[in-house]
Amino acid sequence: MKCIFTTTGTSLISKILAQYEDNTMQEEFDRLSDKYEITDFENEEIQQFMKEINKNWDISLSEFSAETNSLNKMLEENLVNPQDDYLFLLHSDTLDGYISTIQLEKVLKNRLHFIKVEKRIMKYIKTNDAETFGKGLKNLRNIIADETRNRNFDEIIYNITGSYKGVAAAITVTAIYNSPIKFTICYLYQNIPNIVRFAINEGEVDLRIGNFLDKL
Repeated sequence: MKCIFTTTGTSLISKILAQYEDNTMQEEFDRLSDKYEITDFENEEIQQFMKEINKNWDISLSEFSAETNSLNKMLEENLVNPQDDYLFLLHSDTLDGYISTIQLEKVLKNRLHFIKVEKRIMKYIKTNDAETFGKGLKNLRNIIADETRNRNFDEIIYNITGSYKGVAAAITVTAIYNSPIKFTICYLYQNIPNIVRFAINEGEVDLRIGNFLDKL
């Protein structure tokens, strides 16, 4: 049984909104994102928006998002088992990130048939302030520790295809220095047909950076 941490962005919600002929739904989404926080999700305006976008789902699996494409490719390469493995979707503490991840969760359950899918908030990650981002790194480390502690996982997989570059770097650093067991970092690059991955076995996570880079 594996544990998969997948970073998420907002590309999926952007593609859903792009299906509307005019720009009114995108404008409404931007307005809600500016007006409300993630804690306001149950607000009537937001719920009405969610009902509307849930009517408009005519996207092929290959066109969904970086997150779905990478996980689908991992399934094709038998790197994960959707019936047995745990999948954690890591999203920012913003309303737009949360809404997009909700839609992503539906795709992963209904199209890719993952059973054990849960969402986790990466606090302080979406910021332009270095000190705040440092808090985000600690929060990210705590999420990984909390979800892997006292569980009988054989391996941890970090899928860093989604989200933005700062989060991908944060995940990589956290994986190197904080993973308690064997871990694999996976990435689906747009010009490469297969998953790019490298694995570090249990007991090797204390390697010096120089030795670590030799394994790439």
